[in-house]
Amino acid sequence: MLILQFMLIIIDRGIYLRKNILGKIIFQFIQIIMLHIWLFILFPIITKSQFNTVLPPQMYYMVKCFYLLLSAYQIRCGYPTRILGNFLCKGYGYVNMFLFKGFMIVPFLFELRTCMDWMWTETSMTVFDWIKMEDIFAHIYQLKCSRNMEDEYPQPRGEKKKPLVKYAMGTVILIIIIGIIWFPLVFFSLGNAVGESNIPYDVTLEIRIGPYEPVYKMSAQSNSIFVFTDQQLNEFREVYSAYKASETFISNYEATDIAAVKLSVDSANIWSISPPDRLKMVEEINSTSILKVRLEYKVSHKTSKPEDSGVIPDNVEITIPPSVDGGPGDVRNNLLKMLQGQTVGPTLFEYILPKFLKVTNRGTAAPVDLFMPKTEVEEAKTYRNVTLKLLRDTDQEWWQIHEVCNDTNFVALLKDIPFQDCNNSVIVYAFNDKIFPPTLNFLTGGGIIGLYTTLVLVASRVLRGFFADQCGKIMFEDMPNVDRVLQLCLDIYLVREAREFALEEDLFAKLVFLFRSPETLIKWTRPKEELGDDDDPEGEGQ
Repeated sequence: MLILQFMLIIIDRGIYLRKNILGKIIFQFIQIIMLHIWLFILFPIITKSQFNTVLPPQMYYMVKCFYLLLSAYQIRCGYPTRILGNFLCKGYGYVNMFLFKGFMIVPFLFELRTCMDWMWTETSMTVFDWIKMEDIFAHIYQLKCSRNMEDEYPQPRGEKKKPLVKYAMGTVILIIIIGIIWFPLVFFSLGNAVGESNIPYDVTLEIRIGPYEPVYKMSAQSNSIFVFTDQQLNEFREVYSAYKASETFISNYEATDIAAVKLSVDSANIWSISPPDRLKMVEEINSTSILKVRLEYKVSHKTSKPEDSGVIPDNVEITIPPSVDGGPGDVRNNLLKMLQGQTVGPTLFEYILPKFLKVTNRGTAAPVDLFMPKTEVEEAKTYRNVTLKLLRDTDQEWWQIHEVCNDTNFVALLKDIPFQDCNNSVIVYAFNDKIFPPTLNFLTGGGIIGLYTTLVLVASRVLRGFFADQCGKIMFEDMPNVDRVLQLCLDIYLVREAREFALEEDLFAKLVFLFRSPETLIKWTRPKEELGDDDDPEGEGQ
């Protein structure tokens, strides 16, 4: 649809430049017919709904009707006899100047207009000469507007600039420069202030002994993921009020950014290991090789990047030594007895369960080691001990997991945290970074590096153009009086409309010579009060 509208604009511009009224009438009728076929016949067939039940097609139809009405009025009045220059250049005031600057700033608009004008206007110029001509006119016109403003609001000679003007303009420039430099850093650092809470919608926990079938697997969805309230957050803070580092970490999050994930102690799946794998597992546990136990967890949350699935996987791996004091050890003994069908107590796995997770927007869910400080073992600051037990019911087997709740950290701190339920559930707490709203995806999609590349570097090049290489622009920008040069440009437009192509070439040659000759350009752009009868340079450049 956008491509079609773009093509219609090009066709309309071509008909206007050719001043073809018959072509405009035919084009008008084609648009009317195609518009109504599309909206009243094709649109209902494709979407299975009438176009007047959806807002965007109604708005499009209304705008198109206004365009067709204005086009009909244009057909009635006829095209102008002469099409000279840009319609924004009919005056030299502030409004014209800023509108023309806006026209020049729009990407590719000036280039498209220049190319189309050359295609559909009778001329003897090559496209490169045409581009030079349009660039000269655009520059001279902006200078004319500036000189006109200086005449209307003159600055007395020899008067120093007022402090108010200096500090006002200087402060604005400094704010712009500093703002461009610091904007990406400040924008991303304030993500927790402007973003939306991003609680996980799914957390999956899986424990695997060796390479075999997982012994425990459980997922928690929205009905098992509980968001903290302000009161629960205050209770959380009170538990760690004596621990500065923990309290500082908590203060970085709002209540809606913290979630308690409750996982059932019983695995969601029946343990369906095959008999051959079961024998291999028994052999590996009974061997002298290292036995690896892996806990894998996946946190799924919303993401602002379309290419990011939002699923964050990570794992914790511990090793069970082959022997303890010449024997297989309690862990291996218990596992062997469970697999052989004997009644035995739960098997202890140390430092494997991450109790607190920090979930970021960079695709990480790292354990936090600030909430279990009462221990001398480094791993115990981050991970919890769990027990694993194999249960049977007739011909079915499943595993059960429990967090160990009799250690110092749990008795002194963890038992008082909201949602704690050690006997019936496995509780994991997630601290979640906020996510930027979808409306800001165009800024955050590439991350801070992408924002720096597209904003800071591009803006620095634009600003450098204002501050650097000014000496090379003096001859063309500090012209006291551009009336004669502007009139020469307008004369070129006029003789082109009159189809005097030889004269068009002569006048353009004079314009090119003018910009090649600094001395001649100085004579042409002298202030009006310095011009004399002998200063007429009309014959120069021929």
